[in-house]
Amino acid sequence: MGTIPVWLKDLIDKFNVHGDDAGVAGVLNNFPLVMRAGRLLMGTSVFLSDLTALIDRYEASEREGQTKVERLKGLKYPSLTGKNWRADLHTWMQEVLDAFLGFHVDVPEPPSLNRAQRRLMMKYKLWLFFVPAIGEDKYPEHFVKFDWNRFLSGVPATALPLPGRWIALEVIQKPNYQDGRYPNDQLMADIGITTRFAHPHSGKGEGDDLMEDILPKVAEVLQSLGGTVKIQSARIFNFLGHLFNWLRLHTSEHRLPNLGSTNSVEWCEERYDSHIALFVGHSDDGGLAFVSGYWRGFRGDNIGFRFLVQF
Repeated sequence: MGTIPVWLKDLIDKFNVHGDDAGVAGVLNNFPLVMRAGRLLMGTSVFLSDLTALIDRYEASEREGQTKVERLKGLKYPSLTGKNWRADLHTWMQEVLDAFLGFHVDVPEPPSLNRAQRRLMMKYKLWLFFVPAIGEDKYPEHFVKFDWNRFLSGVPATALPLPGRWIALEVIQKPNYQDGRYPNDQLMADIGITTRFAHPHSGKGEGDDLMEDILPKVAEVLQSLGGTVKIQSARIFNFLGHLFNWLRLHTSEHRLPNLGSTNSVEWCEERYDSHIALFVGHSDDGGLAFVSGYWRGFRGDNIGFRFLVQF
């Protein structure tokens, strides 16, 4: 190949910091481009100045990105017991949503809850999250959206929009239906319900029983929180299910449930045709993408539910 220029040899030596051939291979693979860059470097100081500035910006961006990744790895959901819990939660939620969504959404201040209210939330495994009022057109590419056409093709069923509000959602694990019960289910124990599966105790179907008997009892237990107690909506389930997966992958927060990973499903707040309710989350049919509907009067051993409080 002949003698290589001194500047090229210096470049190779600089890259070969470990004494291997990585630098040589990289230079040879891009030899035409390297030679063009070399001629410009030798022929004009302006190019050298512009190239240096470009490299500086790139390296700064790389350092900033690495710092952000390292900072995210250390994030955990803040304790609600500290003196500055609202500020800590607001900072955590803002940083998490910006990274999770890839664009900025203004997070308002969390609801003001006294110590007794926060103790009640911890007792029943309710965690505060801000759910922005964005549509599916703004969802990041890593989201798996609902597959409305698979089981609901031609059916007039639509999910409620995301509320743009702070909510407190039950973060108990979603079990496989063969397990029979949700783990550590203190909320159901306190209203006298033994299981969230096949739960009718009133002679009604599960959907009616949930809306007309269980929901009012849960609302009474949680009324001191000051918000509106609801069954989760389908879109909140989908949105927070993705957020939980992202937090487990990118941060130190591993206590959140994987809502799309089990063969059970959960009832949702949405109703259509007056007697049909949506349910979501079946792992064998798409996990977080799964959405379907069933008669509210249905009784089965694989449909559970979870509640939220909207502020």
